[in-house]
Amino acid sequence: MLEWDWRGAEKAYSDAIVLNPSREAAHRSYGLLLAALGRADEALRESDRACEMDPLCVVVNAGGNAWVRYLVGDYAGAVARSREAVAMEPGYLVAHRVLAAAYLRSKRESDAITVLENAVAASGEDPVTLAWRAHARAVTGRREVAVDLVNRLHCLAGKRHLPSYHLALALVGMGDLDGALTALEQATVDADPGLVNLKVEPRFEPLRSDGRYSRLIELLGL
Repeated sequence: MLEWDWRGAEKAYSDAIVLNPSREAAHRSYGLLLAALGRADEALRESDRACEMDPLCVVVNAGGNAWVRYLVGDYAGAVARSREAVAMEPGYLVAHRVLAAAYLRSKRESDAITVLENAVAASGEDPVTLAWRAHARAVTGRREVAVDLVNRLHCLAGKRHLPSYHLALALVGMGDLDGALTALEQATVDADPGLVNLKVEPRFEPLRSDGRYSRLIELLGL
């Protein structure tokens, strides 16, 4: 997938499922790809199948099914799956991030902020979680807090890696569309795996009318 060869990736996942239909990871990864390509029904089918195979795995529930449901617009489903994952493994950061993103899209802003603030405190300032918190703060009317968080991210840059894709999320939330696009262009140079979601990630909606965003989508073959 890092070669942006979506057709090749889809064939590889399909072949893996044919060879071993009971392999959870193949169904989960295939579901994530299908969601990124905008094929919601197929994505949910594969992701649900993965959950049936391993219902107690937090990666399957949060990093797989909850994230797929978020990407296809089923925010209530994403909240439910994420909360299940948090209950199973409170320390799994991905579950908290997906839960917060789904809360935000569900207009439950205070819940989203609480989840992210607690996650940042528990993670020792994980850069990705800080970036998501900056986005949430900015879009809920606290841009000055978001600016402080982005400054903290830059201070952490020499110690902890911040993927440019996630910096772009913070910047687009702050209304810095040029900065967000520059960060996404850097993400293509870095072959950031998060870019697979660029076409469908709802937090990037403010960029979709910009020609530079369209060119990025074309470059990635999405």
